[in-house]
Amino acid sequence: MVCTPLAQFALAQFALAQVTTAPAALPQFSPPRLSLDEVLSPYIFVFYVAFVVAFVMTPLMGLVARHYSVIDEPDGGRKMHKWPVAYLGGVALFLGWICGMAIAQYLKLHRIQPGWPTHYPVIKFSVVVGAIVIVLLGLWDDIRKLSPRAKIAGQLLAAVFLLVDGVGIEVTRPLLTPLAMRVAQLTGTAPHVPEWL
Repeated sequence: MVCTPLAQFALAQFALAQVTTAPAALPQFSPPRLSLDEVLSPYIFVFYVAFVVAFVMTPLMGLVARHYSVIDEPDGGRKMHKWPVAYLGGVALFLGWICGMAIAQYLKLHRIQPGWPTHYPVIKFSVVVGAIVIVLLGLWDDIRKLSPRAKIAGQLLAAVFLLVDGVGIEVTRPLLTPLAMRVAQLTGTAPHVPEWL
């Protein structure tokens, strides 16, 4: 029996009406709504640890910066501050962040998504490695003054660590797929986007 497109459309509408009016075979449930306090209270210790470590380490890093002359001098042009400023504040913040991440490894999640492998947060190692690359790059720039190309190369290296480990893949795929198509069109080759991307 051959159906015209109009008949197919009518059959589809009839089937849809039957499905939407029929009682649900399985009970539908929604996850319980959690209050802000229920969500944030297990993680407050992460905030406390990160805050205290950064708060304590910031003046200590200032002392280290002044001792080793890692100081940003005003130049009247791009650097608009009025007096010299000690570098290494980013190192103090990084230490606070890394200590907070260490504490987070021992906390239970407030809600487990289906398929999540554990009851604890999973912090991918590439996130930590990428952060270390960025901090070391900034520290090296504070001490030795890197060129913009070297800074961008270091930032790309940190991004590669994240991409290889699968962090941010869903975000980068819509950006990089058209780029790969355009490069393939310009070079006359077949477009190739790696499977991990």
